[in-house]
Amino acid sequence: MIKFFRKNRHKSLMENKTEKYFKYAIGEIVLVVIGIMIALQINNWNESRKDQKRIRTGLIELKSALESDFSSLEYLINEIETSDRAGKQLLNNLNKSADSIDLVQLFFNIYTSQMLGTFGSSSNSYVSLVNNGDIDLIKDNILKRRLGDYYNKFDWASTYEKGPLIKSYEEYIAYSHNFTQPNTLRLAYEAYFPIVDTLKVKYLKELGGQGLINTDQLDQVSSFMVVVDRLQTNRYIQITNYKRKKDDVQKLINLTRIEIE
Repeated sequence: MIKFFRKNRHKSLMENKTEKYFKYAIGEIVLVVIGIMIALQINNWNESRKDQKRIRTGLIELKSALESDFSSLEYLINEIETSDRAGKQLLNNLNKSADSIDLVQLFFNIYTSQMLGTFGSSSNSYVSLVNNGDIDLIKDNILKRRLGDYYNKFDWASTYEKGPLIKSYEEYIAYSHNFTQPNTLRLAYEAYFPIVDTLKVKYLKELGGQGLINTDQLDQVSSFMVVVDRLQTNRYIQITNYKRKKDDVQKLINLTRIEIE
């Protein structure tokens, strides 16, 4: 009888050990799985933090590029509007009778109306975001779409500038040299660019109308007015486009600022 109880006790102890072993093994497995999950979570968190840091840096650079574009457009618009005003005064002056034209004013309007500036956006920051795949990390879909439109959309205005605008400008330059005395336009550029040369400015003004304008060409005023008017029309289209583009850039700057914050 005693032997029987000993045998049952031994069997019970063995079963308890096996049960404890399995519980221990399962516990170890659970701990390992939890550890792996935590490690993956930490890794994902670190990667996400790196992504956010990288996209934030990229957006800051993009915002800086957009602000540079905005400043360039603002400067160009002011310069083009100055030329546009000179063109309007030029047309008014040419519309007068030959003996009442202010020749000095005519010369400076011809010179000022020659200024031509064109805009090119700084796209390196955007291209970098696209090439790195970071563009997909931008949360605001409106910002992503507008960035794509701004940098990738076919810009008819640039094509227009390379066609009708530059053609009318070249035509105007050719005519303006016929109306001015030799070397005076070159002298005007030297007097005002890159910095104002007061002595040359004074000399230009001292030359007076006869020294600045080729009066023999004044009988060709009507044809010159057509050329000026064509340039003015193309310049108006350019200004209108740049103002619209400046508004678009300002909206992009605001959206990018919100995304960064």
